[in-house]
Formats: sequence, C-alpha cells, structure tokens
Amino acid sequence: DQFMVGEDVLVAPVLVDKQRQRVVYFPASGGSVWIDGRNGHRFNGGSEAMVQVPLDELAYFQREH
Repeated sequence: DQFMVGEDVLVAPVLVDKQRQRVVYFPASGGSVWIDGRNGHRFNGGSEAMVQVPLDELAYFQREH
C-alpha cells in the first residue's frame, strides 16, 4: 500500500481508521538514504521502520541525492 511517485518520492499512507503509525519499507536502489518530508528524519535504503503519522498528515519520503 505504499507507492513511488517517480524515482525519488515514496508515499506511505495510513489506511487503517485511527491508526497513527505504520511500517515503511525504504527501497535500497542506488544506496539510497530517504528523508521524511514531514520532519527531516533520515532512513537507510533497504530497511524498514515504524513511522509515526498524525491523522491529518500523509507520510512521504524523498530520496537524498
């Protein structure tokens, strides 16, 4: 249920009613580092993380170049 927009943006919506966190998988291609577009936290490509997401926000991540 997470998806890419182009090659550099990862979107991971929360789809369960009243849920405030979700597991996000960060693709490893190109030795990527992913930056949370909401708070600037960094995640290594090829890893998973439990991400906190307020009900009124959308979790999205940008690939660092």
